[in-house]
Formats: sequence, structure tokens, C-alpha cells
Amino acid sequence: MHGQDARAAVRPIRESQNTQSPRVRFHALLTESGDPKVQLHGAVGSAHYVLGPFGSDSDLRRHGQKITSRGAKNAKKRAVVAVARKLCVLLQRLWVSGEVYDPLYNTHRRQEQEAA
Repeated sequence: MHGQDARAAVRPIRESQNTQSPRVRFHALLTESGDPKVQLHGAVGSAHYVLGPFGSDSDLRRHGQKITSRGAKNAKKRAVVAVARKLCVLLQRLWVSGEVYDPLYNTHRRQEQEAA
């Protein structure tokens, strides 16, 4: 199982040294470790799709567009890496918690707070 997680760039990290009940959290990284094809077609390829013309409206897309709009020379490249990392974290959180993906989670949450 650990080998599969490392290939997908999601690695377990031990938070405490307590041997009776060690807390292990998963740390999603976009690193050079693991199979490059999995990374390319997984996180980075998905980030390109999300930011491309066919990507649907979502918090991930809005985050990437905000970074792209800063207008620096490498803004698009930085946005792709940022969205890929955020996507890894999001997938890991959904996997651990079992929640259903809501593409506009932050937007809906803000609207509920404004209404209250």
C-alpha cells in the first residue's frame, strides 16, 4: 500500500512518536519521487484540464485563474502546479473523510455565512 501511495505522490507522515497510538496523516506532495507518468497524467494533467477551456467552474479553477491573473511571466505554470497540489490535497481529504465532492464548496459556504 505504501508503494502505491508514493507513486501517486501521497505519502504518510507520522505526527507523533507515541508507539501505542501513532497519528499518521497523509501529506500530498507533487514531488519528483514516484512514477513520472502517474504524476504527469494524474495531478498535472488534471490541473491542465481544470484550467483549460473545457474545465467546468469550480473552486480549483477559480484559484488557478486568480494566480494566472497576477500576470507574472510564469503565472500559468505556477497556477498549474498550485492547482495540482491543491487537487492532491483535496483528493486525499475526500478519500479519508468519505465526503462527496462539491466543486463550489467554498462559494456555497460563503453564501451561507452571508445569509446568516
